[in-house]
Amino acid sequence: MKKGNNKRTMFLLGILIICVIAWFYTKQSPVPDNGPIDSLGGAGAADSAMVLLQKAQAIKFDFSVLDSAAFGALVNRALPLLNLPVGKDNPFAPAP
Repeated sequence: MKKGNNKRTMFLLGILIICVIAWFYTKQSPVPDNGPIDSLGGAGAADSAMVLLQKAQAIKFDFSVLDSAAFGALVNRALPLLNLPVGKDNPFAPAP
């Protein structure tokens, strides 16, 4: 048996062993128990939805930045877009 062939075989065997160990590790990992499932599709789904709704309603936006002199001094430096034709009318039509 050639020495290079033996190294390749040992490498592939090592990869196979790592894959088998990873498969056993993921297969035997415990599944978390979320408790009883209510009619909304999850344990406490209504409670978590209410908490998210309360957090969203508590968000306050500070628009005082728009009244500052620095914001008013901003200059629009947008460049006009060139009106160039883009593509063909029918991209599936044969080329002329």
